[in-house]
Amino acid sequence: MTKIAVIDLGSNTTKLLIGRLLPDQLIETNFQKSIPCRIATTLNGNQDSILSTPEIERIVDVVQELLDDAVSNVSDQIFLVGTEALRKAENITLLQSKIQSETGLNLVVLSGKEEATAIAHGLSTDPNIRQLKDFYAFDLGGGSLELIKFSQSGLHSFHSLALGSVTLCNKFIKNPHAPLQAKEARNLRIFIADEIRKKFDSEINCKALVGCGGSLVHARMLFPGRNKAILPRSHFEELSSRVCSLNYEERRIQYKELPADRLDIIPTALQTILEIFDIMGVSQLTHSFHNLRYGIISLSRLSSKGENLKTILRNG
Repeated sequence: MTKIAVIDLGSNTTKLLIGRLLPDQLIETNFQKSIPCRIATTLNGNQDSILSTPEIERIVDVVQELLDDAVSNVSDQIFLVGTEALRKAENITLLQSKIQSETGLNLVVLSGKEEATAIAHGLSTDPNIRQLKDFYAFDLGGGSLELIKFSQSGLHSFHSLALGSVTLCNKFIKNPHAPLQAKEARNLRIFIADEIRKKFDSEINCKALVGCGGSLVHARMLFPGRNKAILPRSHFEELSSRVCSLNYEERRIQYKELPADRLDIIPTALQTILEIFDIMGVSQLTHSFHNLRYGIISLSRLSSKGENLKTILRNG
C-alpha cells in the first residue's frame, strides 16, 4: 500500500506527516515530526516581504532534514507545500529554485482557498467527527486562520484569513515576552471578531464546532483529561487567565509541555480561540488532529491520474 509523505512549511513550524490511505478514506499514520522554523516573523506585512539569504538557507536545511526522514521511512510519494507566510514572500521563486536544486522537491505554495480545501478533506478523514453533519471548523496556524462550514451535503464554504497566531502577535502585542495587557487583548478580540464577521452575510448558526492546528494541540496538552477530544470553553478561559498573566520566563517554568516557539504566541492563540467560541455561540469544541497534511494524503490518490497538486485542490 502506497506510503505518502507531506512536508508542510508552516508559518511557525515545519511539519512532516507520513501515512497510508486506507479504504473508506481512513488514514494510517506512520510517522510525524515537527521542527520550529518561524517564517511569519519576517513576513508580517509591516515591511517588505523578502526572505533573506540566511532564512532561505535555514528553510532548505529543514526541508532536507525532513526529506531524509521521509526517505528513510520508505515513502512512495513526497509532497512539499507552503502556506500563508510563503504566500506573502515576494522572492518565493528564489526559495522554490533553491529547494528544487538542493533537494529535488517541488515546493507548492497553496492559495488560501487551496489550503482551506486541503484542511476540509483532512477533517473528512477523522472518524471522530464523521457523525457530524452541520458544523463549523477552524484551523489556527501561525500565519492564517482557515474557517470552514460543513452542511449535510458536504463542504459548504471556506475562508482563509490572515489571523494566525504569529501574524496577530506581531500586529497587536508590543512585548510578547511580557504578560498580555488588557488593552491589547481587547483590541485583538475586536479585530478578530470584525474580520470573521465580514465573511458571513447572515447570522451564524453553529450546531457544532471542530478545531485543529498547532496551537490547539499544545493548549490541549495543558488540560486535565487531555485524552478527550471534546474541549469545553471553560478550560480555555481558565488557561488563558493563567497564561496571559505570566511573562515568557514564567510560562517556560510553569508549562514545560510547551515548546519554546509557542511560549510567546500562546496568549494570542488562546484569545483567538475564545473569540471563535463567542462568535460561534458554542460552549465546547471537538479537537481533530486531521489537518491539511491529512487532506493532501487523502487527495493524493488523484495524483496517480497525472493531476498535479494545484489541479487536485482546485477540483477538490
